[in-house]
Amino acid sequence: MRRLTAVSLALLAALLLAAAPARAQQPYPNKRITMYSPYPPSSVAFILARLMGDELQKRHGQTVVVESKPGAGGIVALQALQVAPADGYTLIHIATSNTASPVFAKSPPGLDPEKDFVTVVSESYSPYFLIMSGSVPATNLTELLAYAKANPGKLNLAMHNNTWSHLNSLDFMQKFSVQMTMVPYAGGATAVQAMLSGDAHLYVAGGLFGMADHIKSGKLRALATLDEKRFPLNPEIPTALAQTGVNLSSVSYLAIQVRAGTPQPVIDRIGTMVKEVYADPTVAEQVRKLAFEPNVLTQQEASRVFTRSFSQAREIARIAKLPAP
Repeated sequence: MRRLTAVSLALLAALLLAAAPARAQQPYPNKRITMYSPYPPSSVAFILARLMGDELQKRHGQTVVVESKPGAGGIVALQALQVAPADGYTLIHIATSNTASPVFAKSPPGLDPEKDFVTVVSESYSPYFLIMSGSVPATNLTELLAYAKANPGKLNLAMHNNTWSHLNSLDFMQKFSVQMTMVPYAGGATAVQAMLSGDAHLYVAGGLFGMADHIKSGKLRALATLDEKRFPLNPEIPTALAQTGVNLSSVSYLAIQVRAGTPQPVIDRIGTMVKEVYADPTVAEQVRKLAFEPNVLTQQEASRVFTRSFSQAREIARIAKLPAP
């Protein structure tokens, strides 16, 4: 009897050992996914993260929790990702706009935003736009520049401190040799309101969501697209490059990142899943309604975009002689 029991236990142990690799080899995803967003819940970027989370959950049957973790230009969310296991079950839905953070503030000890994370896939983008208040006596970029040069310091340039909006504003003034008064605003909505009231005269906006009616009425004017080509959603807005010969290319890409060290098969699987989501015309239309254009980039392409954005931020900061953080 004791021998029979021992044999039974041995068989049970063998079965459990055999089952363990099978569980480990279950295809990704096989449990809950957490996706951090470094933006407030009211932001377009967070809404797009929620859209992605909902679509992944619907397609793959696993819960996807999208959590807002704003603060410190994305550093708060990146810190949360850094301490999670490198298994692909904790992600961050982030934009290249966050690559400005290191030029304004030192990263916390042990955190390197460029090296500690892998850009898996980029899903959509929007260029920055040069928006002018209708109160300014100009109708195009050339006229604005002439007015600004004739009235140094008179125009208020709305921006957001320590962000790409800040860097783009510095870049604009430097490349066109104009002097404006930079006025910080907490968010896009407050900056737009200041433009409408005439308290601010110019704003480098990271997208046109919520501005269409104001542009149509003439209360705001979209002077230029800050990209080398016109934006498909707003082809009527010419590029700054075409109007002046000066390249002010600045584009915000939304992407998914994971911790460095995440297995490559998992990274590849996440990239495929995102591509499948964006292949759905219904999803693509929802994204366009939020003023972003679907454009899925591979891991290699998306990684180059982020590397270039970090480098571009450092170069603008160097030329502007910003103090080292």
